Amino acid sequence: LVIDLHTTNGTQHGYHLTYAPALHPNTHPDLDALVRESWLPAITDSIRSDTGWESYHYGNVPRGDDAETSWRTFDHRPRFNNNYVGLRNRIALLSEAYAYAPFDERIRVTRAFVDAALELAASQASEIAALVERIDQTSIAGQRLATRAALHRSEEPVSILMGATEEVANPYTRAPMRRRLDVAEPTEMPAYISFAASEDETVPATYYVPAELTNVIDLLAAHGVDGAPLEEDTVIEGEQFNVTASQTAERQFEGHRIRTVEGVWESAELSLPAGTLVLSTDQPAGRLLFSLLEPRSDDGLVAWNHLDDAITLGDRYPVVRRLPSASE
Repeated sequence: LVIDLHTTNGTQHGYHLTYAPALHPNTHPDLDALVRESWLPAITDSIRSDTGWESYHYGNVPRGDDAETSWRTFDHRPRFNNNYVGLRNRIALLSEAYAYAPFDERIRVTRAFVDAALELAASQASEIAALVERIDQTSIAGQRLATRAALHRSEEPVSILMGATEEVANPYTRAPMRRRLDVAEPTEMPAYISFAASEDETVPATYYVPAELTNVIDLLAAHGVDGAPLEEDTVIEGEQFNVTASQTAERQFEGHRIRTVEGVWESAELSLPAGTLVLSTDQPAGRLLFSLLEPRSDDGLVAWNHLDDAITLGDRYPVVRRLPSASE
């Protein structure tokens, strides 16, 4: 269990704390159901019982005249801690105390959140361990998993508590700051608190990474992905990804210009030299491995420029793969 504690401003709402589970749609559905359907309702009830305050899924109401009045969470990509942990087959919880609440109230509600989560973990320790072990041992080869995702709209409107603030002077610096008012007005609106695949791909049985891509191999090892080099030259019936378009974002993000490629996987007879790193998706880090190595992944190694020197328009992606056979 990983709990990531933050504080947030943004939309003026009526919650002392908002939260999020792992948001990536490739999170194992049983893990997602445990957190969304069992843990978060129980945590909400516990916080209300302990403090009298309300909590709900993290979100903001979009601004702008043309924006739909709706409650929207943030991002599914594994660059964010809770989403990454979910792809590692572990329980992830994000807590966002309301920045406009007084500091002592933020501390109290955050403590209530943590206490409730740890009490659940302690009371369900054996069940959690069994679930994690089962998921870790379940192969994802042959499944269709998301490479890109979009927010999923709730089927019915949700009653969101909207709030208000006032401007006051900071008691120490005298700078203007906002403080919450005791307002919580139920407002019906669609909720976007989960993601669904907007593009998906078949998970291969195996990826093959050329030995000369040492930066990629080192990064995979840092993420705890297991692999082993080929001991001799090998020919396989596999697939290679032919790149038909490639572009980078105009603006930098964390010192990178996120790259997006277009292309298609095509069957081919592939000659793999000794030393090529062989990576099975049938491992606990299989979901993460898929997200890192699929070329169309919106948060993979291609996106983060780790393969810029190896990608040429009209050429092929240097990492190749093999789909599972009928017997696998």
